[in-house]
Amino acid sequence: MYDPSSPFTSATPFKPSQKADFAEERLRAAVQWCELLPGEMVGEQDLVERFGLGRAGVRAALAKLAVTGMVEAVPRAGWRIQPISGALIGNVIDARRLVEPAMAKVELSPEQVLRAREMQSVISALVQSGDHGAAQTASQEYGREVLELVRAGVNPLVGNLLGELWDQSERIVRFLELKGSKTFAVVDAGPLLEALLARDPAAILMQRKSDIDRFERHMTACLFRDDTAIAASSTKQNNRPADNAEPKKTSTGNISEKWETGDDKYFE
Repeated sequence: MYDPSSPFTSATPFKPSQKADFAEERLRAAVQWCELLPGEMVGEQDLVERFGLGRAGVRAALAKLAVTGMVEAVPRAGWRIQPISGALIGNVIDARRLVEPAMAKVELSPEQVLRAREMQSVISALVQSGDHGAAQTASQEYGREVLELVRAGVNPLVGNLLGELWDQSERIVRFLELKGSKTFAVVDAGPLLEALLARDPAAILMQRKSDIDRFERHMTACLFRDDTAIAASSTKQNNRPADNAEPKKTSTGNISEKWETGDDKYFE
């Protein structure tokens, strides 16, 4: 129960809108980092208890995530986390090739330029010291922060699309890592920082193409290494549960190796 006299209580408790925003950020992170696995069925009450969120906030967050395709409502069963399929991976790659060229028009603020220079100096110092492993790690860890700088410097509508595509890319990479693939960085921050600070549109385009090509090669290698049999099927499987079916609960501790056939074949 909320106790305004408690010494541990903030003087400015969360407003309803803030609680909803927090719930959306928390559930988005849970989907992106595969705390909620692709294909998993969840209920609102499950999420309330698991993440310590309010019911109204969870409901609003799920509705917003459904707009981006991260989750989908399944009548009388709950919410299904978007499965990861070959088609999804291909769509993400194609969309990134269409949208990321807009990054060539990025305009960084003086504060963003300062932060970019700080990150670049750390990576450069590690390279010059001969510690290339640490330099690579720093470049990987800075990757998303660099991308967020870019998002803030482009058309807001384009920035939203870029954010969704990078979220999907990171979710796919994380899921494949859980299945045993090697660690992979969605963006190589060092070269991108150099291109951004040089204000060189051609270099930015070349670096983004390089990162997307690298991502595509990694996806192809992961799919080719998966030795799960793909069974032939003459009809497309209907995944909708029966009207009287109980909600399906999938343990987050295990990852099934199943491929489903048809247009919607996916990893679970």
